[in-house]
Amino acid sequence: MNERHEKMRRENGYFERDGKLYVLTQQAYLDGSNEHPYYTAGAICTADEVDEDGWQPNYKAIWEILDSYRPEDMQEDCACNWYEPDEIEESGEYSIEEDRCC
Repeated sequence: MNERHEKMRRENGYFERDGKLYVLTQQAYLDGSNEHPYYTAGAICTADEVDEDGWQPNYKAIWEILDSYRPEDMQEDCACNWYEPDEIEESGEYSIEEDRCC
């Protein structure tokens, strides 16, 4: 893992899936609708190849809000099982050098 991966890992978080490490490229944020809210964040997999232009696959991670979560009584870090997103799907590409996805 390179220095930029480590910085993003410290600042935004990470999770493992199928033996691979995913580093969040941003803080997770509340998304969805009033009827179905969830948290989402962009992520990159440290095992993925970076192409000659510095791009690699970008992923969208989704965490369902736990039924036991009560925002009026609990901190947001209790809202989801942050180490196990419910879904992860490829969503474009990400450039660490430019800190952006497309």
